[in-house]
Amino acid sequence: MLTENALTEHDVTRIAEWHDGELRLHVLVPETSDQSRVDQVVDDVARVDIDELRRDLAGATPDDQGMAAERALQESLELLAAQGLTARGGLTPRDPIAATAAYVTSEDADELWVITEPHLVSDLMRRGWANKLRHVLTVPVLHVIGGTDEVMN
Repeated sequence: MLTENALTEHDVTRIAEWHDGELRLHVLVPETSDQSRVDQVVDDVARVDIDELRRDLAGATPDDQGMAAERALQESLELLAAQGLTARGGLTPRDPIAATAAYVTSEDADELWVITEPHLVSDLMRRGWANKLRHVLTVPVLHVIGGTDEVMN
């Protein structure tokens, strides 16, 4: 799975319930955001997330983003382990598409889950991670809004 934030308990429960039998899970988290600042601000305004809007306008340093990505990866792996699921994980470069596609192909994965926040601009324009990955992969790509049951087309 490719996720931009730490998985939630809801995400982990949904993943476990969706599949029967033993799972081989791998969590990928981008080291830095590939969203433009304009896209970030539009998303924050659309979600009425004033604290996030302030952070995005101030701009995060690459070190801050890298530490946040490492924290999101570690929290996700711990949450999966707490649910009895075995998972590995790693960080991807700024553009996670090539790294994710290469990993999915090399591991002969059955499917890919892309778990994100809602992104008004990229979702509307169909230029988000899931849409890009659908063009380069032959496996099903499921785009889920983190912490919810909402599946995007």
